[in-house]
Amino acid sequence: MKHHNHHIISGGKFIQLVPTTKYYNYVGYNETRLIYCNLWYFNIRGSEVNVTTTPTDMTIISNQSILAIGYIVPGYYDEISVDYSYNLQGAFGVFLKIFCNMSSCRQYDMLNSIVIAFYKPPTAQPPDAVFCYNVTFPVIINGTESNVEFGVYKSPVHIFYIPYTPLFGNVTLFVNCFTENAGYYKPYFIGIFNHAAVSTEKNAVAVAVVYNLFVIQSHKVPTPHIPVVLRNGVLTFNGTSYVAKNSMIEMSEALNPINVESKCNDSMTYVKSIFNVTRIEFHINSGENFLGAKIVTSNSTLYLFLYSSIKKSSSCIVYIPLIVNGKTEVMKFYEIKCGNISYLYPQCNIEGVVRINFIALEKYFHLDCIKGTAIGDVYPGSYINFTMSYQEVTPKETSIIVNSEIPFYYINGVKYYTNKTYEVSVPALVCIPNNLTSNLTRYILRSVNVDGVTMPNKFILPCGCYNITTNYLIQYYICIILPNGTVKGWYNASSVVIIPKEIEVNGVTYVLNGSNEFIILHTGVYKPCYVVETSSTTTPPTSTTSTTTSTITTSSTTSTSSTAATNSTSTAITSTTPTSTTSPSISINTSYLPIMIVIIAAIAVGGIIILKRR
Repeated sequence: MKHHNHHIISGGKFIQLVPTTKYYNYVGYNETRLIYCNLWYFNIRGSEVNVTTTPTDMTIISNQSILAIGYIVPGYYDEISVDYSYNLQGAFGVFLKIFCNMSSCRQYDMLNSIVIAFYKPPTAQPPDAVFCYNVTFPVIINGTESNVEFGVYKSPVHIFYIPYTPLFGNVTLFVNCFTENAGYYKPYFIGIFNHAAVSTEKNAVAVAVVYNLFVIQSHKVPTPHIPVVLRNGVLTFNGTSYVAKNSMIEMSEALNPINVESKCNDSMTYVKSIFNVTRIEFHINSGENFLGAKIVTSNSTLYLFLYSSIKKSSSCIVYIPLIVNGKTEVMKFYEIKCGNISYLYPQCNIEGVVRINFIALEKYFHLDCIKGTAIGDVYPGSYINFTMSYQEVTPKETSIIVNSEIPFYYINGVKYYTNKTYEVSVPALVCIPNNLTSNLTRYILRSVNVDGVTMPNKFILPCGCYNITTNYLIQYYICIILPNGTVKGWYNASSVVIIPKEIEVNGVTYVLNGSNEFIILHTGVYKPCYVVETSSTTTPPTSTTSTTTSTITTSSTTSTSSTAATNSTSTAITSTTPTSTTSPSISINTSYLPIMIVIIAAIAVGGIIILKRR
């Protein structure tokens, strides 16, 4: 294997990329060459690829295919070095791909991949891309550093850097030159590609022989660029004014704090937020301001107005926990939907210092495929005048476990499962269901206990570790089939049911064969065993008197079926069961009488408790 002295002198950490059989099969694998981590490949498009390694090189063959090989542990890197030869039948180079976890990744103007070509066929062009500008970066080629000019192209998912002079042999790139130019600040994967599919030759087979491939990892996290967008207004920063009249401009530098004033129609100024949790401090001077946050997804937009010059109300009310001026509060918003756009108007305008947790909002409103978020005056107004500063906040977390008879509960509107421990961001609005019905079993909330303190079913938790215990009344829906009809209803678990020992129907007496008490342990159909007795008539005096007794026994069964026939009768039997649905009745031990409650789930500010921990 070849080594590069300039890398050894720098003292960087080497990461050797060598294929492993975990992801595909090939010949010539030598396990001792695996130095740091795994490498695998993706046949992105095409019919045939082949990768073969020997003790001295790795041959990559792409037959009308697009092959990406690499994808090491995501991170940040200083340099990537590739020592290779090529048959010029396609495009060859390196790529950087953003490590993104859907909604937790802010990539509004960040593209999916950086593609840096070492060589491309002269007549081939980057797919679905348009030329933007030229840049010049230092590149080490065969041990000599020189400046290389690249043409920059952008497509909906890639940014391409195409050198005007092909790069052959031992090529070393300074990765930060490309990531800073592209605005990359999230961790990324890194690897090489061999793209025969972009060749203009029919049935082209691109063959690359890689003699050495390694990268030097960087431990410096890049500072992200935070663009400020201004439309139809004047933005002031450190005494400098930026003007956009009848247009929209995006500032090339991060401005913080900002002072904005505009008397034009459709004015707005906002910061493209890249933080999961953002602290903003703002003051409304005058005008028609709609200050707050905006979340844009692939198919919807959500506006959260902290301050709105226009008052709105709606029957759809949303409660969102926010930290306002250092105090945790549950704020009331009116939600108005217009197509795929949702507007949240505050019941009372908020001003001062507010902490916005974008991750919590995305989970609460079930948003995914996030394209971007923004803070500031995010909706056009006829006149705006405000000041605002902003900063990233490290989210604080709390540990919560709910021990309960039911399977789930909610934190900030997101479902969590009981009897498990979770770490969640604060403020955490915990909501325990008041009642739950599942499989003919009903749970009615009696009490909630948080570390020995009795709480309502909705409360807010700050930082800390909390053990929450619930107490539910459990009821089963049962059917009891008697000779004179059927009794149906909800009965408390473990309640003692007492049924009549004798029941008369149309002159026929039914006598219970067995105990007249049983315990409700589950839902189902109960059919006690009753015996019917009748006497024969007496013969004239001249004959011998004889008596015949006929006994008919009804079967005694207990079924888990919830269906039973109902036979209405006029027999008057008293009952203490308020949930029975027919005239036949039974009695229940009064210490277990069921509680009939109709619960309407509605959040009220007065019903929410904020638990403070010293």
